[in-house]
Amino acid sequence: MIRPADLRSPEAIALEAGLAGTDPLVAITTARRAHPKIDPDLISALASQARLRERARERLGAWAQHLVLTDGGLQQASRAPVALYRGAELARRLGRSDVTIADLGCGLGVDALGLASAGFDVRAVESDPWTAEAAHINAAIMAGRMTVECADALTIELGGCAAAFCDPARRDEHGPSNRAGTRARGYADPSQWSPPWPWVRALADRLPVVAKAAPGLSRSHVPDDAEREWIACDGELVETCVWFAPLAAATRRATAIDPGGLSSISDRDPPSDALAAPRTVLDEASAAVVRARLLPALTARLGIAAVRGSSHWLTADVPLSDPLARCWHVERELPAEPVELRAALRGHGSVTWKTRDIDTGADDIARRVGHRRTRAGTAVTVAWVRVDGQPRAYEVTPMA
Repeated sequence: MIRPADLRSPEAIALEAGLAGTDPLVAITTARRAHPKIDPDLISALASQARLRERARERLGAWAQHLVLTDGGLQQASRAPVALYRGAELARRLGRSDVTIADLGCGLGVDALGLASAGFDVRAVESDPWTAEAAHINAAIMAGRMTVECADALTIELGGCAAAFCDPARRDEHGPSNRAGTRARGYADPSQWSPPWPWVRALADRLPVVAKAAPGLSRSHVPDDAEREWIACDGELVETCVWFAPLAAATRRATAIDPGGLSSISDRDPPSDALAAPRTVLDEASAAVVRARLLPALTARLGIAAVRGSSHWLTADVPLSDPLARCWHVERELPAEPVELRAALRGHGSVTWKTRDIDTGADDIARRVGHRRTRAGTAVTVAWVRVDGQPRAYEVTPMA
């Protein structure tokens, strides 16, 4: 069996470089012919690593080129900017970073890298032997700030740890696969996660705990004195972070991270009740803001108005820059009736429908309108915005 250490030998690294960026079957066949003395299974495993690194580059950035990866581990791994943010935020909430943090169920160790980058010493625990060995190799990036042990997180002693981070596995490893060959089924019941969510809650009674969960985690699974933080990265809602007391600083928080920076609001920020009809600019609130029910707080933060009756949109006369909202310029209002809208869009190319604010999905809208794109026509984006209880359509273009 190919072990993680086999994948990071100097010979393996050199061979993997030749497998990247080419057709996998051709690359494997060519490599086996050129290196008949090398284990064919190792060549196949290195080709898989090359493909995983390509997939991981967007999620993990520069880390991707130095880590041993698995498909399942990459699916569950936090994005690098989120892992770095969480490490820095934990240091801020603890008021120090010169302590040891336990990462229970560390997987490939991406979150542990984020914690170590914040200055913590990290005791990472993983029950799967192959994954634990991979995490041990990946820990080399932090030059001694991480230790990895293969153990059951439910049974170890945590003496000497100032706090713990938990990222329970939420997928059925024995369930059916999707078309990409990855595990598609997640456990709806948090008690089936590994470690189980009730155990994570009990652990929080013994020491400070921050835990990663799915964005849809019900409030019923979170103590009243805990904080739920919805985190978006590069415009996509990626996770909920639960800060158990005494780490909680609010009840609900929305945080967005993009190349331009980081922005965060909570239910402790002052709200605004300013309302208006759509103006020159529409500001689309991040899904993190919508999930956290913090549109009034974002309205106050940006100093603009929410669209009357909308749960997702704000409006202004000039563009604003904040990771928690995306700005769109309103080109024109379009008719909402399908036949009239089809006529208004005649001559355009493809249409992107934004329907987050109404009860009708994009596919249904497209079917009702029946737009036939013109090959030479320009692409167009149509935003459906609920105004005073009625859906209205606007042709919009993104603003930097």
